[in-house]
Amino acid sequence: MSIDWNLLIASFSAIVASVASIATFLGWKENRELRKAQTDPFVDIKLETVDYHISLFRLKITNMGKGGAFNLRVSLIPHSSLDDESTQIAQRIIDIFNDSKFMKEGINYLASLDYKNTRYLNFYEYGEKAVTTVDFFNTILIARVEFNDLNGKSFFREYEIDASELGDTYKLGKSFEESVPQSLEKMQKDTHNINQNLRKYYLYLERKFNEEKNEWTELELQRELLSIKFKRERDKKLGRINKTYNYKKLIKKPSIHELRKQNQ
Repeated sequence: MSIDWNLLIASFSAIVASVASIATFLGWKENRELRKAQTDPFVDIKLETVDYHISLFRLKITNMGKGGAFNLRVSLIPHSSLDDESTQIAQRIIDIFNDSKFMKEGINYLASLDYKNTRYLNFYEYGEKAVTTVDFFNTILIARVEFNDLNGKSFFREYEIDASELGDTYKLGKSFEESVPQSLEKMQKDTHNINQNLRKYYLYLERKFNEEKNEWTELELQRELLSIKFKRERDKKLGRINKTYNYKKLIKKPSIHELRKQNQ
């Protein structure tokens, strides 16, 4: 039995060409998906403290992707592993975070690298809605995030927010030794700025007063002329014929053209 080498080589070439075509198609598809993923929105949510106050916490929702997020909705629920008491505490925390308008109604559009902050959770509050630090660090929340991209493609993300992860290793704002000197320094700068602004304002009022003082209104000029006439008639009756009065001349401010000529 003779082997047809030409047919065998042609078949092998066809198989190689088919494999190469499939590999090229798969590579093109993977690159297309990769480029598309790079332009997709990616919404991240995290719990953060406020730098200037160690007792304030809030949720920060950020679009980390390259594309804009449309019709963004965020819903919070207590974790299923919590007991009844911890679930009630978690629900109080959720109610505080949901007090923000965008948490109730959603966000129509969140641009790339843009973010939204919820209401603050304040440990200094008292009453039935108060949350202690012990209760807070035992809380676990589930955040469900839904949004669309520019083409209407839907995305869904679910995040587990465990407050206990912020304990021990997390720095709650700035220490007392750091915050007090910085606050005092800021107060000194603010006081200095207030004094400078007041000084400028007083100088402005003084300059304005002097300008008004060196100018005559029509009524003031008439009164001054009547006063001069009265003094002359009085002196004439008293025999003070040769008495003269000196009056201050108004200082005329140079115009812009005159100032330019003086500086040339």
